[in-house]
Amino acid sequence: MTLPLGWGLSIDDAAVEELDESAKEAQEFMGKMTFALQEGWSVDDQSIQQLVADHIRYINDKIMTLDAKGFVESAWFFITDEFHKTILEEQQIGLTYYLYAAAVHHAQ
Repeated sequence: MTLPLGWGLSIDDAAVEELDESAKEAQEFMGKMTFALQEGWSVDDQSIQQLVADHIRYINDKIMTLDAKGFVESAWFFITDEFHKTILEEQQIGLTYYLYAAAVHHAQ
């Protein structure tokens, strides 16, 4: 089945499933990062570093090529873009900066 999106665009069921899977993975990742921040885990904690590595691997496998430096740049974008920063900070105050710190530590 193909869903019309307007402007001559459409999306098929497989693409919808891929988008749902990606959204679910991102939500789980941010949920775990939120938990870690609330619990006071250091960004150099092995569990946090493994979580970041797994997230980068997922992005590489399913979405696009991304290395640790690219992930740092993405995390910086979340700090500097008010829309995305607001979304993350509404989940947990400090989450944007915690994500960036974890990304920087992972890239070192």
